[in-house]
Amino acid sequence: MEPELRSKIKVGLQWSLWGRGLKVFIDLGISLLLMRLIAPTYHGQFAMVAVIAGFLEMFRAWGTTSSIIQQDEVKQEDLSTLFWFNVFTGIAAAGVLLLLNSLLAKFYQSGDLWPIVVAYALNLVLSGSLAIPLAYWLRSFDYQKLFWVELIPGILAGIGALFFALHQAPQLALFIRMLLPSVIILGIVLLSLGHQLGSFKAECLKRHIGFGWPIATDELLNYIVRNVDNMLIGHVLGANALGLYSRAYSLLLFPLRNFSQVVAKALFPVLGTLREQPEQVLAIYLKVVRLIACLLFPFLTFVYFFAEPLVNTILGASWAGSIPLIKVFAMLGLAQSVGTLEGLFFQSMGVPRQQLRIGLVTKPILVGAMVAGLFGWQSSVGLATAYALASTGVVLYGARQLLRLLERDFVLFFRQLWPPLLLCGLAGLLSKFLAGLVLFEGRPFFYLGLSTLSFSFVYLAGLVYLFPKVYEEAKVSVRSIVGL
Repeated sequence: MEPELRSKIKVGLQWSLWGRGLKVFIDLGISLLLMRLIAPTYHGQFAMVAVIAGFLEMFRAWGTTSSIIQQDEVKQEDLSTLFWFNVFTGIAAAGVLLLLNSLLAKFYQSGDLWPIVVAYALNLVLSGSLAIPLAYWLRSFDYQKLFWVELIPGILAGIGALFFALHQAPQLALFIRMLLPSVIILGIVLLSLGHQLGSFKAECLKRHIGFGWPIATDELLNYIVRNVDNMLIGHVLGANALGLYSRAYSLLLFPLRNFSQVVAKALFPVLGTLREQPEQVLAIYLKVVRLIACLLFPFLTFVYFFAEPLVNTILGASWAGSIPLIKVFAMLGLAQSVGTLEGLFFQSMGVPRQQLRIGLVTKPILVGAMVAGLFGWQSSVGLATAYALASTGVVLYGARQLLRLLERDFVLFFRQLWPPLLLCGLAGLLSKFLAGLVLFEGRPFFYLGLSTLSFSFVYLAGLVYLFPKVYEEAKVSVRSIVGL
């Protein structure tokens, strides 16, 4: 790999991970506090509307953000045209959402969704205004600006949300958390790029949509699959069950969104320059898979083994119903943390239609599994279990297709994963056994502390002494990324 590209990857990962790392730490703390302060039913009501709002958001962009990053050249007229296209589609999506209010109320048998619908409609307009400027900064490798843009508005919104939650205004707290960051970022965008956002040319739009529509279609299918469970649970089991399910899912996706996708975000503009170098693409893919497995698998495995004390201690008794869901989602996270990379590499190799074809095969399987799980077991846990099993198979299928495209054996994928998987299983069993030998009645934090220390020791010792090459590579990668 050329030194310039290596430097861009390193700088991108450093800014992305430091910025996202701080944001994740703050977001996770705020999310846990809001969950403790706000009942699951309120979270469930927001999740009901979020399903449709997210669908309209995916439909709105139509692959233009991916296109502006991956195109060889982006002129001022491209930036301006795509900005106004996303603004117009954002307004249109917001209008559709407002018109769907009565249908949503009937579908979920809930009559108090209108304020939430209005809030999500505003968010669609704001996200439409922000999509292209943020993608343009990413394409320009302006990671420092993205660092501050992601960090500061989130902190301010979190403080505002906690203030209103403490003053018994749960809906207003969740409104502030959702909308305030976008309002602040939009002000920054208009100050920074407003002078470049004046023109609209149809020929520019046609070229970018031509590139982006397969990506957009696959993302749309993926979104439907990832959210049909929320619709089914909300319709069949109600807002409280959906609140437990959606928050458990989102908490376990924190590492997926905030590490795997940060890595993907930093690599995306760079991989586009390696389209004709499959060996380099393969090397990056395998190294990232190993790094994600070494860093995320321990966290997810620990959550699986100690879900009950974690929930009871941190969230409280009102969230006890989420414990079995969190255990299932921890196992689902193992697959999705590495599976989320596949689309990025298909796009970077210039074959987004291959990604779409895979989606057309796998998405119906996932939907069928969720429906069978819900109606077969009559519970959200049954749905989650069926989805986790089917999703694991889909990730393996996608990895097989990617390695086939790179002309490599599928066994190569498993070789990257088995060392951390083996160590995580051993660490989980041993730490559970050791923690069970000590009585910490009434002192749950001591129990969790001992469990964390024993799990970490077993995992790290195994990595150092049993798989020293894997450990050294992970250590070097992490130190390089964080700038040490």
